[in-house]
Amino acid sequence: HMDMYRLSERELQAFPLEEYFETGICIIEWADRLRFRWPQDTLELHLDKIKEGRRLRMVKPSSYWRRKLAAMA
Repeated sequence: HMDMYRLSERELQAFPLEEYFETGICIIEWADRLRFRWPQDTLELHLDKIKEGRRLRMVKPSSYWRRKLAAMA
């Protein structure tokens, strides 16, 4: 889990983000601040506040992730 909210532009540029992609699943808060460095097959998830609590939403999953998720169903 990484939180990019408090990092300055300089810190964001220097952060070794790609090294974490090789080790497993990365959950990144405020990931839009690093969108230009996301891998091609990123699975973008949004956690939205709703009246009843929270809702997890996928944003345009790639064909790679659609296949992976279908296999898990």
